Amino acid sequence: MHQPNFEKLWTRFLLKLKVQHPFFATVAMFAHFRLAEEVEISKTLNKHLLINPRFLISISEDERFSYMLHQVLHLALGHITRGQGRDELLWNVSADIAVNNIIKETTSWPVAPQTAWDHSYRGDSVEKIYAHLQKKVEQKKDRDGAGSPSEKSTFNDPQVQQKKSAYADLAKKYNCQADFSAHQCCDPQAPQVEKEYWRTSMIKAKQLNPGVKMSKGSFSLDREFDLAVNGQIDWRPLLWKYATPDLVDYHEFDHRFIHAGYYTETLLSESIIVDVVVDTSGSITQGELSSFLTEMLAIYSCHPDVKLRFYYADNKLYGPYDIPQNINDLPVPIGCGGTSFVPYFEELDKNQSLLDHPQAIIYFTDGYGEFPQHPPRTPVLWLLTEDGLQDEKIPFGITVRIKD
Repeated sequence: MHQPNFEKLWTRFLLKLKVQHPFFATVAMFAHFRLAEEVEISKTLNKHLLINPRFLISISEDERFSYMLHQVLHLALGHITRGQGRDELLWNVSADIAVNNIIKETTSWPVAPQTAWDHSYRGDSVEKIYAHLQKKVEQKKDRDGAGSPSEKSTFNDPQVQQKKSAYADLAKKYNCQADFSAHQCCDPQAPQVEKEYWRTSMIKAKQLNPGVKMSKGSFSLDREFDLAVNGQIDWRPLLWKYATPDLVDYHEFDHRFIHAGYYTETLLSESIIVDVVVDTSGSITQGELSSFLTEMLAIYSCHPDVKLRFYYADNKLYGPYDIPQNINDLPVPIGCGGTSFVPYFEELDKNQSLLDHPQAIIYFTDGYGEFPQHPPRTPVLWLLTEDGLQDEKIPFGITVRIKD
């Protein structure tokens, strides 16, 4: 077999990108490329991109360029640091799908060999793809009668091993090779340093190409760029902020009632009311629900002046319930019908008592359902699952994603 000259491969790659996609060319210049016989196919780490030359020999020039851009985008979009705490193999599959959708939307190159691609996830973030694939695996296990792992499963638990095996089968289906690890660095400061390095590269690439449209109509790149540069908001601090309004802010007028057009003096001894609504239409996983409820119980135990009213809702409303001291004492979820957010907000409109009106509303859902025609005057925090409805389609309130 004729062996190509790879001495100037990286230079040819950059020149090709400069012509076709200047934004990507600038980003790629932040990566350190090296041919490496010691890696099986490829490896990305911090700023470095290593590819085995034997693998490059086996594919065409366009496939080489596609594969190199694929690895650069893993680095630049922060897929290594964003995958912390996730299943490594499933995260690799998800990140591959997101990257390949970007490449298909912005270049003329084919999907690179040994990488996963699924056009049905066009425009979705890696987090959303990961959550969706994770649920598909769980649903298949339930249909096959395997059940789902318990909350206290350990690494050696057979159910956990079964889950990992299911992820491996998914990777085989997509013909995907794991080319990076979210757990590969033992330095606790390294992920933040790496994240900032590539965040800076993305910002500079956009600044240095002001006349060039970054995405060329790529919804996938727009979504990933925003997450890489701005990050995903941590839902826990925002939840605490919404569930525990600051009493010291209430001086001349009680801010809780201003939204309703009433201006009353503050009574600091009064408890603050927060309504918590959980979507039980069947789209919330046990892990997601457990994370959310555990955090809510922590808020309740730390802030006795906060009155949490708890509801379940699908296309009907159930509750309110009192928050117990122990998560195991929570009422059994009711629902599994269709999803509509209207029943809760209709009930809210019926409540004419100012002293019994919530100062904030927290709605935990995937966002797929019927919204009321008019937004409430009360602030709403939508805690969305990672594979839930896009933020821009939520008509009112603040949205944040909850990581299982």
